[in-house]
Amino acid sequence: MLDSRNNRINFGEALVPEVGYELDFAIGTSYNLDLESMMFLPVALFFGQDFKVEKSVSNELLSALTKVPEKVMLFCQKGKIKAPAYYSEILAFWEKSITQIHLDKYNKSFHPKVWLIRYKNQDPKKPIKYKFISTSRNLTQTRDWDIAFTFDGEVRKKAKVISNKPLLDFVNYLSKQSERIPKDFIEDINYIQFDFGEFDEILFHPIGIGKSVPLLHADFNSDELLIMSPFLHEKTVAEHLKRSKKLSILSRENELDKIHPDSLKKFTNIYQFNPIIEDG
Repeated sequence: MLDSRNNRINFGEALVPEVGYELDFAIGTSYNLDLESMMFLPVALFFGQDFKVEKSVSNELLSALTKVPEKVMLFCQKGKIKAPAYYSEILAFWEKSITQIHLDKYNKSFHPKVWLIRYKNQDPKKPIKYKFISTSRNLTQTRDWDIAFTFDGEVRKKAKVISNKPLLDFVNYLSKQSERIPKDFIEDINYIQFDFGEFDEILFHPIGIGKSVPLLHADFNSDELLIMSPFLHEKTVAEHLKRSKKLSILSRENELDKIHPDSLKKFTNIYQFNPIIEDG
């Protein structure tokens, strides 16, 4: 059962490298970008703590705050950067590390919340490691509920991993927006062997990049499908009901109210966020 108070992604725990490894390079994407949270990104990357603004900054942390922009590239929707309540000279260090994405149509938004992070060991014989995170959380201090998938992998340059191709396409797209992503970082993606834990396989499907998403194909069918979304559309829901033997949905009450009662009866399970718990 989802615990709304504790089941939130802690970026410190998610981003901190394992013992013996250190951050080499990372890309992060977000719809919104809170500059105050961004400045304290090194707290997560180097010290394993969640985003938290402190009144005082240690010399060690100050050093990390000024050096980490060299190793991190952030991408967000154009015009969605939130300025902090106060100006800090530290922001100047991030100037070249932020790219705002402007899509080609007025009704499209850059909306992924994805991290791909490379860690290296001081021992060159040790493998290069990567961490992939796909989360519902923007790079802000919001306390909204989070849904996240996190898994690790390491580079094994024996044969290309074909299933990584959509992820490679996505990073290549980002690279065209900014030339600061290292070429060897991009090349590594071909050879990352991810450990998906209890899942047999996880497929990457960046929407709007490359081929269309299988979920939108006319011939898509599923035995079980779980939809978790703060927004619902009657036509889209109806299409998924046709193609899924079992369909469960998790959304907001006002969005579920938009769906026709006859359609709601066809769902296997229906869950809704509780505003009282959300505010707790």
